[in-house]
Amino acid sequence: MGALGVALGPVVGGALVAVAGWRWIFLVNVPVCALTVVLLRRHVAESPPDPARRTDLAGLLLGVAALAGLTAGFITAGGRGWLAPLPGALLGAGLLGALFAGSGTSGRGMTLHLPLTVAAIGYLLAIGLTLAIRAEK
Repeated sequence: MGALGVALGPVVGGALVAVAGWRWIFLVNVPVCALTVVLLRRHVAESPPDPARRTDLAGLLLGVAALAGLTAGFITAGGRGWLAPLPGALLGAGLLGALFAGSGTSGRGMTLHLPLTVAAIGYLLAIGLTLAIRAEK
């Protein structure tokens, strides 16, 4: 099924753009999502809540910070260049955050080593801000 989507996606997308315009490609997601919701509700049983599992708020925040660092690094690298200090610091902080978030995985979910992670994020933020300030001068 995935191969069929890979083969037909560009063809159908190109035809849709040629006939209706590029904005219509976003409307394709609406019926696909609606069909997915209907099929999931019909064929997948909801799992019972497990009180032993909690939301790992620190891990979620670390993941968001890592993705934000990577995104900001790629965006600033386009304007300042890949060898500029600010994109390097942002990309490095994002990669290190992703490594810390991924290193805590276990069979029961994410476990985060909070003191090490907080120290690493603080250290990387200090380096990134220092490099950013130096780059602006």
